[in-house]
Amino acid sequence: MPTEYTVQQGWHLLKTNYWIKNEAGEDVYHVEGTNFTWGVQNTLKDKEGKELASIRQTKVVTFYPKFEVFRDGKMWATCTKENFIGFGKKEALLDIPGDNNYKIKGNKYAAAFEIVRTETGNLAGTVKKRSGDILRDKYVVSIEDGEDEIALIIIFCLIDGIYHDVDG
Repeated sequence: MPTEYTVQQGWHLLKTNYWIKNEAGEDVYHVEGTNFTWGVQNTLKDKEGKELASIRQTKVVTFYPKFEVFRDGKMWATCTKENFIGFGKKEALLDIPGDNNYKIKGNKYAAAFEIVRTETGNLAGTVKKRSGDILRDKYVVSIEDGEDEIALIIIFCLIDGIYHDVDG
C-alpha cells in the first residue's frame, strides 16, 4: 500500500518554506529555499534539521529549466523540463547515473503527476494538487512500496519548482 504525505506551503513570499507531513499529520521533512536567488535553490531536511538533499537550478532564463540534485554533498542527478510552456502535457526527466531514472508526467493543468521508472515503466508515485486555501498550494504525495522515499520527495520539490514556482 502506498505511503502518503501531505504538503501545505507556507506564507513566505520571498522563499520556499514548508513542512511535509506523514499520514498521522506529523512533520517529517522540511523544505527551505534561499532568499533573493535566481532560480530554484531548495534544501530538503529531516525533522531534526539534517540536510538530506538540495536542488539548484542551473538553467534559469529558459523554457526548459535544468536542475542539479545533490545528496550526501555530491551531485546525484539532473532534472530537465521537457515540455514547452502552455496547456500541453507536462514532462520532465530525473536523470540518475545508472539504470534508475524517473519520468515525471503531468496533466495539462499541472495539477496531477505520475512518476514512472523509465527502465521498467512501473509507477513509483503520484503528486496531486488539492483545492483548498486560495493563497497556498496543497498537495498529496503518494509513494509506492519499495521506492526511494527521499528520491520521490525530491521529485515533488522539483515539480513544485518547475510548474508552481510562480504561484509564490
